Amino acid sequence: MMGFSAAGAASFNNRIQLTVKSVAFFAKQKSAPLFTSADAGVIREKMKIIEPEFRCPTKSAIDKLAEMFSLPNTPYMQDWEWEVADANRIEEFIKVYKNSSLTDDEKFTLMEIIIQSFEDTKTELHTNSLWQITLNLLNKNYKLHAYTVWYWSSFENGSINDAWRVAPFMRELYESNV
Repeated sequence: MMGFSAAGAASFNNRIQLTVKSVAFFAKQKSAPLFTSADAGVIREKMKIIEPEFRCPTKSAIDKLAEMFSLPNTPYMQDWEWEVADANRIEEFIKVYKNSSLTDDEKFTLMEIIIQSFEDTKTELHTNSLWQITLNLLNKNYKLHAYTVWYWSSFENGSINDAWRVAPFMRELYESNV
């Protein structure tokens, strides 16, 4: 395993073992096409990508968040959670996500707003401390946000260069949780 650190080799071996053990499970699931991506110069093995159960914002979550943050909310808004995203309010959104007693639907919807807000920023994500907090929240609450992580991973794009800015981070998060 030349080119891998000891930790990297162990991680790679664990992923292969998981894949081998899970072939029967994967065969029963709805899946997206195979992809190949590169991360820090290491080409990952082709893997079957499993689409998690679909989830989307609820009207009640949208209504509550619109009121809580004084966001526009009209019947003609499509993809509300992406339309109201605001890169200037990321810290406020994260603070409410972390410190409020939101329902799962409200947390799911607020996380979509947060991710779109980061997608709209011009800052480098890998050095942004608020982005790191967001990734930790996604990882900690992965079951709640599995569909979000899968969606923003943009697996349908063969080239990571044609994907969302957040996609490399989401792919890493996805891979560490499957």
